[in-house]
Amino acid sequence: MKKFVNVETVKKIALNVLITTGIYGISWIITCGMVKLITMCFDLEFTLSLGTGVWLILCLLRWALHDNNKR
Repeated sequence: MKKFVNVETVKKIALNVLITTGIYGISWIITCGMVKLITMCFDLEFTLSLGTGVWLILCLLRWALHDNNKR
């Protein structure tokens, strides 16, 4: 027996993936920009791996400290 894929569901999933990827991308760009400005102020060397590391730490902190008691 064949199972048919609901096209609307696939479109919704694809849209959600694109929006989530875009939001994380913008977040990464902003974080790397802020880290670059901070490293420029203190005359330190900036690398994308440093900016990405800071971004990942911030994402993990946001996830770990997230309040699940929404009302």
